Amino acid sequence: MFAGYRASPYLSFEGDYVNFGRPGDAFTGTDSDGNYRLRLSGFAPYVVATLPAGPFEVFAKAGYRFYNAKLDVNLNAPGSQVIESAHSRSGFVHDGGIGVTFIDHLNVSAEYDAVRIQDADNSNALW
Repeated sequence: MFAGYRASPYLSFEGDYVNFGRPGDAFTGTDSDGNYRLRLSGFAPYVVATLPAGPFEVFAKAGYRFYNAKLDVNLNAPGSQVIESAHSRSGFVHDGGIGVTFIDHLNVSAEYDAVRIQDADNSNALW
């Protein structure tokens, strides 16, 4: 989810909220098995520079992403406990894309987001 304000045809400000859901799976190891669940969400304020060309535009965004991650691991062994790990981090983010404006106010765009999440290299996204 995102919202923004276009201060001029060339400069705007945007805020994004991202929730990557709750991916998880089961695992089997040599001495134990179980399941895990990861929760990852965050927000990012951006500055957006736009080069308009009629109804089309090219844009670049730069900002800072703040995110929280929580990992729960359940081992299926007698007397085992849930292992939990949680952290909050932040980092520089940037992306760029192209867009087209219809009816003066409706903008549809495609963008490539260089997501930098610690310990999750190459988590880039195409939106």
